[in-house]
Amino acid sequence: MKLRALTVMALLAAIIAVAGCGRDEEKKSKVAWMSYNEGAEKAKAEGKPMLVDFYASWCHWCTVMDRETFSDDKTAAMIMENYIPVRVDVESSEKIKTKNRSFAPQAFASMLGVQGLPTAAFLDKKGELITLVPGFVQPGMFMSILRYVKDECYLKQVSLKDYLDRKKDCGGGN
Repeated sequence: MKLRALTVMALLAAIIAVAGCGRDEEKKSKVAWMSYNEGAEKAKAEGKPMLVDFYASWCHWCTVMDRETFSDDKTAAMIMENYIPVRVDVESSEKIKTKNRSFAPQAFASMLGVQGLPTAAFLDKKGELITLVPGFVQPGMFMSILRYVKDECYLKQVSLKDYLDRKKDCGGGN
């Protein structure tokens, strides 16, 4: 009887250990996000485009985007090197200041055309909207979008769709 109890306890301990394994190593975003106001100032000073991640704490796909795409080493490195990464919680009370006006995050998202979460907004060096990318995007596809914006293909009359479908090249080394 004691042997059976010890076996059951050992089995339970093994199950708990396996179930808990990897929790400390759970993938988290490797991007050093900043607030919109801080990011807008930095983007202007450094002459870089902004990547604005619109999210909410309750949004499942936002969490997946963080875990799968923004935790990808290559994707995070590309963002940190070429963009000013900004994160906007649409439920936050922090005011967003842009164009001499102040907006609640949800109103700002709506003004840009965000219709769902997550949505990645790309803004040029002047803070003007380049494109919105709604929903969860796999790391490989997101890298293509990052290259499209970095290479300023939108200024060369190449649509994002044509670029992604490889119908047109904008000469940026894609």
